[in-house]
Amino acid sequence: MKTFHFFTLCFLVTCCAPVYVPNARHATLFEKKGEYKATAYALQVADVQLAYAVSNHVAIMANGATNIARSFPEFRFGELGIGYFTKAKEFNVEFFGGYGAGASTANFNNKMVARDYNRIFLSQSVGQKSNRFQWSVTNRFSLVDFTTFQSSDPISTRSSKVFIEPGLYSGYSLIKEKLFFVVQAGVAAHLGNSPYFDYSPFYFSAGLNWQVSK
Repeated sequence: MKTFHFFTLCFLVTCCAPVYVPNARHATLFEKKGEYKATAYALQVADVQLAYAVSNHVAIMANGATNIARSFPEFRFGELGIGYFTKAKEFNVEFFGGYGAGASTANFNNKMVARDYNRIFLSQSVGQKSNRFQWSVTNRFSLVDFTTFQSSDPISTRSSKVFIEPGLYSGYSLIKEKLFFVVQAGVAAHLGNSPYFDYSPFYFSAGLNWQVSK
C-alpha cells in the first residue's frame, strides 16, 4: 500500500488533468509456435494483455486498460499488435507494432475535458525467462493523436505527439511454468514540444500471468 500511495502522490503532483495514461508495456518472451500468454494487472489501472505465437517467430497481441483508482481520470483503451520474436543466445528479443483507440475524460478545477484518441506504437523488448523467474526491459514509442478534444482553455495548435515509454517487468513463479506473480514499472516522457494535454509520467502495477506452451 505504501508503494501505491507513493505512485499516486507522484501522479497527482506531476499531472494537473491527465488525459493520456500509458497502459502496461507488453513483452511476450515467446520462444516457439503455440505459446499463449494472458496477464492481468490491477492497482492504479486495470490492464489485460493477451498474446499468441502463430509461428516460431511471429506473434499477435491484444491489450486493454481502464482506470480503477479515483486519482486517475476516467478512461478506456484497447489495441491490437503484431510482432517478431527470436532467441539471441540466452536472451529473448522481440519487436512489436500496433494500433489502438480510446477515450478519456479529465476535469481539474473545471478546466479541461478531453475525449477520443488513437495511438500507434512500436516497441522493442529484451528479457529472459526460466521456470521460476522472468524479466524484460521494454522501450515503447507511441504516437498519440486526439481526434476530438474539448477544453475550457484556448488551444492554439493541435498535433500528434510522440512519447517514449520505457518499462521494466519481472515475474515470480507461483505454479511452475504456468502461473506467475508479475510486477511492472515504467515512465513516460514526450519528445519535442510540450503537448497541449497533460499525461501520466509514471506507471506501476502488479498482477498475475498465466502462460501455456505446447
